[in-house]
Amino acid sequence: MEEKDKYISYYDQFISDKKKEEISLRDLHILEKLVAAGLKSNHKVLDVGCGLGELSHLIAHKVRNGQVLAVDFSSESIQKATELWKKQENLKFEATDLRTFYKKGATFDFFVFSDILEQNSPDSHFKLFESIQRHAHEHSTIFIHLPTPPYSAWKAQNDPEMLQAVEPSVNIGGLIKSIKDNGFYLEQATSYSVFYEEYDYQYFIFKPLKALENPTPKGKWTLQKEKLQFNLKTLLR
Repeated sequence: MEEKDKYISYYDQFISDKKKEEISLRDLHILEKLVAAGLKSNHKVLDVGCGLGELSHLIAHKVRNGQVLAVDFSSESIQKATELWKKQENLKFEATDLRTFYKKGATFDFFVFSDILEQNSPDSHFKLFESIQRHAHEHSTIFIHLPTPPYSAWKAQNDPEMLQAVEPSVNIGGLIKSIKDNGFYLEQATSYSVFYEEYDYQYFIFKPLKALENPTPKGKWTLQKEKLQFNLKTLLR
């Protein structure tokens, strides 16, 4: 069975699951982090691997003057999502393989990958982000959300039926290289906790790599204030 078919057959079993229609705490965390990363009300967003569109729905509410295009391998998921969120005029769904995705002249401000890359084999990552690069502009942001490797390993051991993965965890080094080779750089990487006290999720923010012509120096008093925030005795203890 091909990778795409494995993913579709796994996810389609949840089509009638009412729980998938609920807004999860994880999605709220993701929305908060998207806003912190610069998501604005007029932005155009491509939500990759949207499933039934719960996160897409939240993002569309935030970008009230923008647009969200949510895509997924599964045509059944897309059909259900379209019905669930049909009242949101700025939210559209499309069944597609992102590796061959192309919309002439279309660019997006944000590309969101929420717990989807572990469902793609590592050798497909370059093609995925090659497609993203075709639809990016100089200020675009790639936002990637993933389970942490320790949490993925624990889940594979303790709850394998719920592990939606082609790979147990994503090879972060290989992923960064695939994105870098398509003209982006890693601006931020953060692990945090959602459902457990330990860090169970992580997110990455990538920006287009471009020349920095005139760096803006911080003011003298800003630097002094930041310096005063450090307790040197404690740091050197």
